[in-house]
Amino acid sequence: MASTIREKIFDFVYILSMREAVRQKSFSGEKGWLYDFSDSNMIKARGWVKDYIDRILFGVPFSDQEEHEGFFLETAIKICDSINDSIKKPNQEPSKFTFGNAQKLINMVVKHFYIIYYYCENVRRKFIYCHCPMDSQMLKKVWKKYKSHESPKTLTGCTRKEFIKPWSQEDFDHDPSGKEIIPQRYSKFQKYIREVCESEVMIPIEYDYEMWGNENM
Repeated sequence: MASTIREKIFDFVYILSMREAVRQKSFSGEKGWLYDFSDSNMIKARGWVKDYIDRILFGVPFSDQEEHEGFFLETAIKICDSINDSIKKPNQEPSKFTFGNAQKLINMVVKHFYIIYYYCENVRRKFIYCHCPMDSQMLKKVWKKYKSHESPKTLTGCTRKEFIKPWSQEDFDHDPSGKEIIPQRYSKFQKYIREVCESEVMIPIEYDYEMWGNENM
């Protein structure tokens, strides 16, 4: 029974996070098929996300940020491939599940599970390499902070238009060999947040809670 309840808890978090990943204009067309687990590809996508959060909570800790980034990229690629190859995807469906959607899905799962910090502060160390979800509001907040000249200059060379463009349109970059890699804008976004967090004694997922709290209080 306990294992069944754990699966149900994960499903609850996964569905909430998927809704955030494809809400409003971040994914056009039909969306109901994204929650259809009668397709093996959709089960695989769920499994890749679960593998990621289970590695954080129960697995071998990442040795450093670079190791985490590799695992995060691999997870995002597998999620996108599984969802975009789903037989449940409607015919003529124009939308593609992009890196932008995948990062939001993964990072919102992390954000929901980080709630356990409220009860167990020792869990914090498990999340130190996790990312802050990238969405339209956070992009605008980060840009505003950057332009205030009170924070690191990681974003030097970016323009506002380039930086705050719709996050769901962000797809994988490619290295010279054609291999998929994390988009440059996303890497700059996460690096900037880590630099800000270091000066404010936070970790990136906490920065998302901090900004949400400032906006809604």
